Amino acid sequence: MKTVQFNTMSIRFWLRHSKKEGQPGVVYCTLTCGGQEATPFSTGIQAWPPVKKGQTPTPRSWQNAPTSCLYGDAPDVEADNATLGALYNRLRSIKIDLERQGLPSDAAAVVEVLRGFGKAVPTLLQAAEQFITAREKQVRPATAPAWDKSGFSPATIKKYKCRFGLLREYLKKQQHVHMPLHKFTAKHADALCELILTRPAVAGKLSGAARGKGEAHYAGKVVGWVSQVLDFAINQEWLAVNPLSAWSAPHSFEKPLVYLLPEQVAKLEAYPFANAYLQRCADSFLFSCWTGLAWADLDSFDTATHIDAAGWLEMQRTKTGAGFAMPLLPGAVRLLNKYGAAGLPRYENAPLNRSLKEIGSLLGWEMDITHHAARRTFGMFLLNEDVPLATVSAVLGHRNERTTSRYYARFIERRKVARDFTALQVRLAAGQPQPAVGAPVPVAAPAKFAPRPFRPAVQKGGQVA
Repeated sequence: MKTVQFNTMSIRFWLRHSKKEGQPGVVYCTLTCGGQEATPFSTGIQAWPPVKKGQTPTPRSWQNAPTSCLYGDAPDVEADNATLGALYNRLRSIKIDLERQGLPSDAAAVVEVLRGFGKAVPTLLQAAEQFITAREKQVRPATAPAWDKSGFSPATIKKYKCRFGLLREYLKKQQHVHMPLHKFTAKHADALCELILTRPAVAGKLSGAARGKGEAHYAGKVVGWVSQVLDFAINQEWLAVNPLSAWSAPHSFEKPLVYLLPEQVAKLEAYPFANAYLQRCADSFLFSCWTGLAWADLDSFDTATHIDAAGWLEMQRTKTGAGFAMPLLPGAVRLLNKYGAAGLPRYENAPLNRSLKEIGSLLGWEMDITHHAARRTFGMFLLNEDVPLATVSAVLGHRNERTTSRYYARFIERRKVARDFTALQVRLAAGQPQPAVGAPVPVAAPAKFAPRPFRPAVQKGGQVA
């Protein structure tokens, strides 16, 4: 019999003799780990008993130590010996995988995985790939009606794959590509956030304290996605507890809301561009200022398809698939009439944003303008015109009002405070005149001191002391 030690595991092949005379026996395998032996299992390979010492082996007879294989060179014998070798390697591989994943790797667990009853738990990257694959099967078809909110949009899958790339980049940097699921703790989550903040694409734009304004929020979203993968692993019974359940995202400064004021929009419309290309980029941006279309929606916009006879714009958001409809404002109608059947100019997002920065410098804007600022401009324009939040949410294609409130929370709060204080000032003014701002506040003159009159002490019995 042959005994092989590997990572404290003993793999032993041996022959169980047949109880019937003249019948071959069956080769069995026994695993032992840490002194604990698993129940022997059959390999299904038949062999004749080994011959006595000094005798010539017969074909297909079992060879004890040190070979532990079948004797002979017939094709069927060589195939069975190859099967035993493959089984030996498979058992070693299972043992290594279980130890690497931090799972029970005793002899019984190895045998369970071999038989298919146990589960060879995937690594973190493998689980993330399966998470994305499962979501890809639930992508909402392009022909789905506007009211259908089921499934995932292609943009969501693209976002998942981008975050998967960041996770893989981090694990490669840590030289731990095969990290088990339960090993990705809060320490690794913080390190992943730091990697995202220090990547050249981020560090080149922001440095120091300023880098945390938007990117810290995005880094938290990436780790939140990893937490979703770990929850997916729990549902698949690969993991018992999410190691990121107690993790909190790094402090994120509120990202400023970049938008144009009405006078800035009017200045952009009237600006005489000497460059025709910049003029077309400005018109593309202005159309989104009057409709709230994101770049992906503008890229798929077609006048004949998305504008009905009543002059309403109706389409689905590329990002979420949510449908929206609204009448066109005069500014949008002017641009459609300007370009006519040729349609609005279309440009890739990155070149368009570079052109918008050049336009901003021409008009003297200090803020960095991207195409998405047009969508924010449209939302702020509607809110400033006292359009109800529910209507703003509907025409922007948001799934609910909470999404709209999150983006415009600071403005909505400021507007409410202004209205409440205006009403308060009206009520106060109705009662008495109010001092102007900066006027001295009258202070009452202190009262003159008046000494208390002397009162003699009275003792018991009514006698004066």
